[in-house]
Amino acid sequence: MIKLRLKAGSAALAALLAAGVFSPAMAERAPGRLVAAGVVVANATREALACTAALAHWNAVALGTAPPGARLAVALRQDPATGALYLLNAAGRPMALETLWCEASGWRTALPLARRAGAVADGAVFACRAEGAHGLACRAEP
Repeated sequence: MIKLRLKAGSAALAALLAAGVFSPAMAERAPGRLVAAGVVVANATREALACTAALAHWNAVALGTAPPGARLAVALRQDPATGALYLLNAAGRPMALETLWCEASGWRTALPLARRAGAVADGAVFACRAEGAHGLACRAEP
């Protein structure tokens, strides 16, 4: 059993716990249960493409920048039972992935990552292209 010590001003966390939206068990994932679910981002724009992972607990991690025509590989892990995605931190602990987004020329878009139980697609490729006045779009390649 995990005990959480709530600090003053943590009413939001207390409300999430009470509502069952967040549980301490969500924070613990044994790396042995996770499988590789890496993605590749292909930069089909004329600008450098910078990608970032938004993690649980309001953290963001810069994943790298791909010059025009290049690809950026991102090593993710997935819980096959739930479909949840994780990025391993420097200590090898899984950090829950909220969103993976890429940006170029002031435009930002999220990658449409599969998060279904049993749907693990290691090596999925997403091509990011400029979409005129609509900015940037990253779509899965077949």
